[in-house]
Amino acid sequence: MGYTAPELLITGGAEVTTTEIPASVGTYTINEATLYLRATVSGNRCFPTIYPQHLSRWHRDGIGTNCNARPNRGIRSINFFELVSFRMVAAMRAHGISSHDIKLASYLLQEKWSWEYPFSMQQIWVGLPDLFVEIDGVPVAVTRFWQSALDLMKEYLVPLESNSHGLIFDSFLQASAWSPSEGVLIDPGLQFGEPCILGTRIPTETIWALHQAGDSIGLISRMYDLPVSQINSAVKWETKLAEIAAN
Repeated sequence: MGYTAPELLITGGAEVTTTEIPASVGTYTINEATLYLRATVSGNRCFPTIYPQHLSRWHRDGIGTNCNARPNRGIRSINFFELVSFRMVAAMRAHGISSHDIKLASYLLQEKWSWEYPFSMQQIWVGLPDLFVEIDGVPVAVTRFWQSALDLMKEYLVPLESNSHGLIFDSFLQASAWSPSEGVLIDPGLQFGEPCILGTRIPTETIWALHQAGDSIGLISRMYDLPVSQINSAVKWETKLAEIAAN
């Protein structure tokens, strides 16, 4: 890999105030989480590459998570909602939003609406240099302490919940699952949050291991009674992760 980092455990434990927590909230290592983010956030001059140190710092600073919580020493525990929040933080940084403004927005959203994981919510837009939410149909700049914007600004705002991010939201408008790649789903209620083939409980890593061991796509397709396209989607996702990890 191009970086080295301790395999810190990332797991669940915090409550969500806006919706019911699934039985499992996902279990990841910090390197796994970093790979998922690097595989789904296109780097640019504003934020070229994500490293484990970014996740550690965001967690320590309470960005996108409970600002009042004190991180445990040693093992830093986050859950699926925090993973998704960090996905959104990475997207904001890639859009050129400063770390200071992201942290400010996280604090203000939690304070106003008691959103424990404010960046896992659906209603967030970017309009440089600010972050916006919509209140009663009016765009409001959170980072300008709730200053209302002209309605015509809507067409210039970029929604962070766009389909390209692959987030799936529940009736509370909170992310409940994430499709980081076509045909792949990360659902905290399935296989402890491991990436799985969409519509199944089969981890993509299992498919990858079989393929690496020499089994053909066609054979794996017959073994699991799944279309070749679904097997290809799993292999494509795992191949991307392997390539990123090797750089």
